[in-house]
Amino acid sequence: MRAADVSHEAMALDAIDEVGPGGHFLAARHTRTHMKDAVVRGLAHQPADTGLGHRDPLEVARQRTEAILNEYEPRRLPQDLRAELAAVVAALDAEQGGR
Repeated sequence: MRAADVSHEAMALDAIDEVGPGGHFLAARHTRTHMKDAVVRGLAHQPADTGLGHRDPLEVARQRTEAILNEYEPRRLPQDLRAELAAVVAALDAEQGGR
């Protein structure tokens, strides 16, 4: 995980002061300067390798899916949690069987 940037510029304190209560930040210089940093591109907006246009969203989704499936490593629950979960399931099974 990365550390949060809490610098004066990142916190936009000047923009907050400039806009004031009830205002909006769309016209603030800080917003225009930092807007691209805040936008997370979706599947349909990945730049093409050529730098012109966008990649096919289906291709991007397939590549991300493949990466997730290849890199995912499930973690086992600790023994105490597995035992507790087994007890909860057993209690529910007993309750359902008793109805």
